[in-house]
Parts: sequence; C-alpha cells; structure tokens
Amino acid sequence: DDIETVFLSSGDQNAFISSSLIRQIAQEGGNISDFVHPAVQNALAEAYKK
Repeated sequence: DDIETVFLSSGDQNAFISSSLIRQIAQEGGNISDFVHPAVQNALAEAYKK
C-alpha cells in the first residue's frame, strides 16, 4: 500500500502565523478574523469563552 502526502503551503504573507499564535490570540479575546475561516473563529471563541 502506498501513502500519498499533500503539502499545502500558505502564501508569503501568512507564513509566520502558527496555530499556537492563533490559539493564544483567541484565548486573550483578540481578533483572529484576518487569519482563520469564520467557522474556526466561532469554534475558538466558544472554546475560550470567559
């Protein structure tokens, strides 16, 4: 059996953004709308409600 791997890279403007950074911003109640899909933003907002 062969396993295929697909690597999707981000554009240069977003190359510095990590999931850890997004989670930290979301935990502090910051705006992550420029970095993630609205569904992800809503899920993180729900997960990190204060």
